Amino acid sequence: MLTNLLLIFTASADEPDAYLVRLHGAAGGMVGGPQGVTGAVSAGGFLSGRITVHGARAALEAAAREGLLTEDTRATGALFFGARFTPSEEVYWRVGFAHNHETPIAILSEDPLGAILGSAEGIRHRSGLELGGGLSLPVELVLFKGTDRLALHVDGGISWLVDDSGPPLYACVELGGHIGVGQRR
Repeated sequence: MLTNLLLIFTASADEPDAYLVRLHGAAGGMVGGPQGVTGAVSAGGFLSGRITVHGARAALEAAAREGLLTEDTRATGALFFGARFTPSEEVYWRVGFAHNHETPIAILSEDPLGAILGSAEGIRHRSGLELGGGLSLPVELVLFKGTDRLALHVDGGISWLVDDSGPPLYACVELGGHIGVGQRR
């Protein structure tokens, strides 16, 4: 199935991305809310990692984000699985499935491994849709001069989670970089 999707993505435009796989790392901030009757808004920061597998003007994407939020002071882990569309070399749009693990700090302290793995008692599991986009700009370093192996990016996204056990919306902005892995095509 993955091979078929990659073939469809590769056939969808004129030129493939220079590298089949890119690894991304970033730090950012997020806001969640409004929550419940009070309309409370949570804010916090996170670290994230992504992997993208590129065709011509589209890619498959998987991401993980882990951060801390205020309001009820919780750790929020987020997973994203979706597609990325790149109308130009610098601009991209993404859409896909979002899943959050929202863990109160007390549970994180009692069972850190279970909290990280998403299996500790008391974690809120919530799923929905994430839409986002970003801008990616190549970085030329002496080691990689003349290539587009390294780039910096700014990415923004909105997650809509369908149940009411936490904030229905999360908005996040991240700043980071990525590296093309393997041989240039």
